[in-house]
Amino acid sequence: PTVTPTATPTTPPTATPTATPTTASPSATPTTAAPTPAGSAPPGVNWLGISSDSTGANLVAIIQSASTDGNVYYSSNFGAGWDVGSSSAALSGLVGVASDSTGQFVVSANASCVFRSVDYGSSWGVILAIAGDFNAVVSDGTGQYIDATTDAGFYSSSDSGGTWSLVSALASGSTVLEALACDGSGQHVVICPMFG
Repeated sequence: PTVTPTATPTTPPTATPTATPTTASPSATPTTAAPTPAGSAPPGVNWLGISSDSTGANLVAIIQSASTDGNVYYSSNFGAGWDVGSSSAALSGLVGVASDSTGQFVVSANASCVFRSVDYGSSWGVILAIAGDFNAVVSDGTGQYIDATTDAGFYSSSDSGGTWSLVSALASGSTVLEALACDGSGQHVVICPMFG
Protein backbone atom coordinates (compact mmCIF):
# COMPACT_ATOMS: atom_id res chain seq x y z
CA PRO A 1 0.00 0.00 0.00
CA THR A 2 1.09 3.54 -0.70
CA VAL A 3 1.37 5.82 2.30
CA THR A 4 0.34 9.40 1.63
CA PRO A 5 2.52 11.82 3.61
CA THR A 6 0.60 14.17 5.87
CA ALA A 7 1.65 17.81 5.84
CA THR A 8 2.63 19.12 9.23
CA PRO A 9 0.69 22.33 9.94
CA THR A 10 2.85 25.35 10.48
CA THR A 11 2.03 28.53 12.37
CA PRO A 12 2.31 31.59 10.16
CA PRO A 13 4.87 34.09 11.40
CA THR A 14 3.50 36.97 13.42
CA ALA A 15 4.41 40.40 12.12
CA THR A 16 5.96 42.71 14.68
CA PRO A 17 4.51 46.21 14.38
CA THR A 18 7.13 48.82 13.64
CA ALA A 19 6.85 52.10 15.50
CA THR A 20 6.72 55.13 13.26
CA PRO A 21 9.53 57.48 14.24
CA THR A 22 8.55 61.00 15.16
CA THR A 23 10.69 64.07 15.03
CA ALA A 24 10.74 66.39 18.01
CA SER A 25 12.74 69.47 18.82
CA PRO A 26 15.56 68.57 21.25
CA SER A 27 14.66 71.49 23.48
CA ALA A 28 11.07 70.25 23.78
CA THR A 29 12.06 66.72 24.89
CA PRO A 30 11.86 66.30 28.69
CA THR A 31 15.11 65.14 30.29
CA THR A 32 13.49 64.10 33.55
CA ALA A 33 10.21 62.43 34.37
CA ALA A 34 7.45 64.57 35.80
CA PRO A 35 7.02 64.18 39.58
CA THR A 36 3.99 62.22 40.71
CA PRO A 37 1.84 64.32 43.06
CA ALA A 38 0.56 62.63 46.18
CA GLY A 39 -1.58 65.39 47.62
CA SER A 40 -5.20 66.25 46.98
CA ALA A 41 -6.53 69.19 45.02
CA PRO A 42 -5.12 72.50 46.27
CA PRO A 43 -7.19 74.32 48.88
CA GLY A 44 -7.30 77.43 46.75
CA VAL A 45 -9.81 80.20 47.15
CA ASN A 46 -8.61 82.01 44.05
CA TRP A 47 -6.91 80.50 41.01
CA LEU A 48 -4.64 83.27 39.74
CA GLY A 49 -3.25 81.36 36.76
CA ILE A 50 -2.71 77.89 35.34
CA SER A 51 -0.55 76.42 32.59
CA SER A 52 -0.64 73.07 30.83
CA ASP A 53 1.59 70.98 28.61
CA SER A 54 0.32 69.89 25.19
CA THR A 55 -1.42 66.81 26.62
CA GLY A 56 -3.10 68.40 29.65
CA ALA A 57 -1.36 65.99 32.04
CA ASN A 58 1.28 68.32 33.50
CA LEU A 59 -0.26 71.39 35.12
CA VAL A 60 1.17 74.26 37.15
CA ALA A 61 -1.20 76.58 39.00
CA ILE A 62 -0.88 79.77 41.01
CA ILE A 63 -3.21 79.54 43.99
CA GLN A 64 -4.26 82.14 46.53
CA SER A 65 -5.93 81.04 49.75
CA ALA A 66 -6.30 82.19 53.34
CA SER A 67 -2.81 80.84 54.10
CA THR A 68 -1.03 81.44 50.78
CA ASP A 69 -0.52 84.45 48.54
CA GLY A 70 0.05 83.33 44.99
CA ASN A 71 1.97 80.11 45.64
CA VAL A 72 2.79 77.33 43.16
CA TYR A 73 1.08 73.95 42.93
CA TYR A 74 1.87 71.32 40.30
CA SER A 75 0.19 68.15 39.03
CA SER A 76 1.29 65.38 36.65
CA ASN A 77 -2.02 63.51 36.49
CA PHE A 78 -4.42 65.93 34.83
CA GLY A 79 -5.15 67.73 38.12
CA ALA A 80 -6.32 64.66 40.08
CA GLY A 81 -3.59 65.29 42.68
CA TRP A 82 -1.43 68.32 43.48
CA ASP A 83 1.81 69.06 45.31
CA VAL A 84 3.20 72.38 46.49
CA GLY A 85 6.21 73.73 44.62
CA SER A 86 9.19 75.39 46.25
CA SER A 87 8.21 76.92 49.59
CA SER A 88 10.64 79.83 49.20
CA ALA A 89 9.17 83.06 50.49
CA ALA A 90 10.40 84.76 47.31
CA LEU A 91 7.82 82.76 45.33
CA SER A 92 4.83 84.37 47.02
CA GLY A 93 2.65 86.87 45.23
CA LEU A 94 2.93 85.23 41.81
CA VAL A 95 0.63 86.70 39.17
CA GLY A 96 0.99 84.48 36.12
CA VAL A 97 2.38 81.19 34.84
CA ALA A 98 3.26 79.68 31.46
CA SER A 99 4.93 76.46 30.29
CA ASP A 100 6.43 74.87 27.21
CA SER A 101 4.67 72.07 25.32
CA THR A 102 6.16 69.35 27.55
CA GLY A 103 5.31 71.04 30.85
CA GLN A 104 8.92 70.61 32.04
CA PHE A 105 9.97 74.23 31.58
CA VAL A 106 7.72 76.67 33.43
CA VAL A 107 7.95 80.42 34.05
CA SER A 108 6.13 82.67 36.50
CA ALA A 109 6.49 86.18 37.87
CA ASN A 110 5.69 88.32 40.90
CA ALA A 111 6.24 91.96 41.85
CA SER A 112 9.96 92.04 41.13
CA CYS A 113 11.17 88.76 39.58
CA VAL A 114 10.61 86.26 36.79
CA PHE A 115 11.14 82.67 37.97
CA ARG A 116 11.87 79.53 35.95
CA SER A 117 11.42 75.85 36.75
CA VAL A 118 13.07 73.04 34.76
CA ASP A 119 11.37 70.22 36.69
CA TYR A 120 7.65 70.69 36.01
CA GLY A 121 7.16 73.32 38.72
CA SER A 122 8.74 71.49 41.64
CA SER A 123 11.64 73.92 42.21
CA TRP A 124 12.36 77.44 40.95
CA GLY A 125 15.13 79.95 40.32
CA VAL A 126 15.19 83.67 39.47
CA ILE A 127 16.00 84.50 35.82
CA LEU A 128 15.15 88.24 35.84
CA ALA A 129 14.93 90.77 38.67
CA ILE A 130 14.04 94.43 38.19
CA ALA A 131 12.68 97.35 40.17
CA GLY A 132 9.11 97.17 38.92
CA ASP A 133 5.94 95.13 39.03
CA PHE A 134 5.53 92.22 36.62
CA ASN A 135 1.98 91.83 35.32
CA ALA A 136 2.18 88.83 32.98
CA VAL A 137 4.61 86.26 31.60
CA VAL A 138 4.46 83.91 28.60
CA SER A 139 6.59 81.18 26.99
CA ASP A 140 6.73 79.60 23.55
CA GLY A 141 6.33 75.85 22.97
CA THR A 142 10.02 75.07 23.53
CA GLY A 143 10.70 77.32 26.52
CA GLN A 144 13.31 79.25 24.52
CA TYR A 145 11.35 82.48 24.05
CA ILE A 146 10.03 84.12 27.22
CA ASP A 147 8.28 87.49 27.42
CA ALA A 148 7.16 89.50 30.45
CA THR A 149 5.31 92.76 30.95
CA THR A 150 5.85 95.24 33.77
CA ASP A 151 4.64 98.69 34.72
CA ALA A 152 7.82 99.96 33.04
CA GLY A 153 7.54 98.10 29.72
CA PHE A 154 7.93 94.85 27.81
CA TYR A 155 10.88 92.48 28.34
CA SER A 156 11.87 89.59 26.08
CA SER A 157 14.38 86.71 26.15
CA SER A 158 15.33 84.39 23.28
CA ASP A 159 17.61 82.07 25.28
CA SER A 160 15.33 80.60 27.95
CA GLY A 161 15.80 83.56 30.27
CA GLY A 162 19.60 83.70 30.11
CA THR A 163 19.60 87.28 28.81
CA TRP A 164 16.84 89.87 28.49
CA SER A 165 16.07 92.97 26.42
CA LEU A 166 13.75 95.84 27.25
CA VAL A 167 11.84 95.84 23.96
CA SER A 168 9.50 98.70 24.76
CA ALA A 169 9.74 101.16 27.65
CA LEU A 170 6.77 103.00 29.12
CA ALA A 171 6.79 106.41 30.75
CA SER A 172 5.81 106.50 34.40
CA GLY A 173 2.04 106.74 34.82
CA SER A 174 1.28 105.67 31.24
CA THR A 175 -0.73 102.66 30.04
CA VAL A 176 -0.04 99.42 31.94
CA LEU A 177 0.67 96.27 29.88
CA GLU A 178 -1.62 93.86 31.67
CA ALA A 179 -2.09 90.68 29.58
CA LEU A 180 0.23 88.77 27.27
CA ALA A 181 0.06 85.85 24.81
CA CYS A 182 2.27 84.33 22.11
CA ASP A 183 2.11 81.57 19.52
CA GLY A 184 3.97 78.25 19.78
CA SER A 185 7.08 79.65 18.08
CA GLY A 186 7.29 82.74 20.29
CA GLN A 187 7.62 84.95 17.22
CA HIS A 188 4.15 86.52 17.39
CA VAL A 189 3.18 88.26 20.62
CA VAL A 190 -0.06 89.93 21.65
CA ILE A 191 -0.06 92.52 24.46
CA CYS A 192 -3.22 93.95 26.00
CA PRO A 193 -3.05 97.29 27.83
CA MET A 194 -5.08 98.39 30.83
CA PHE A 195 -6.21 101.98 30.78
CA GLY A 196 -6.36 103.80 34.10
